[in-house]
Amino acid sequence: MPDKCFFDTNLWVYLKAQNQSPDDLRKQEIVSQLILDLPEIVLSVQVLNELSNVLMKKFSFTEAAIENYVDEICGEFEVSNLSPTITKSALNLKSRYGISWFDSLIVAAALSAKCTLLYTEDLHDGMVFEGRLKVVNPFK
Repeated sequence: MPDKCFFDTNLWVYLKAQNQSPDDLRKQEIVSQLILDLPEIVLSVQVLNELSNVLMKKFSFTEAAIENYVDEICGEFEVSNLSPTITKSALNLKSRYGISWFDSLIVAAALSAKCTLLYTEDLHDGMVFEGRLKVVNPFK
């Protein structure tokens, strides 16, 4: 059975970011290939919110352009809702692993969605949460 993979916000940003450096363009190519290669990709509502904020503030996207991108993502990939259970899990993960609050919410959402891989550049590559969710930095 193929791995179910969770994509953190930064991966979605690289796909749409404008005026990118050569390194950002390389990252965009990597994420584009991952989307083609991976059978099951998941993200959370938190990721959609963070993505919207970055695209508005850093890249001056219009609300309509962001809405179209969100619709595109939601139409193609599984989106995990946040819940009180995920919030409580995130509190435990934050305490247990010493990670930031927002990272703990990402990890909790990925675990809740039964993902085995978490693609991000924000956590330590190779780190394993709860013995079943491995962090992968696709740009390393």
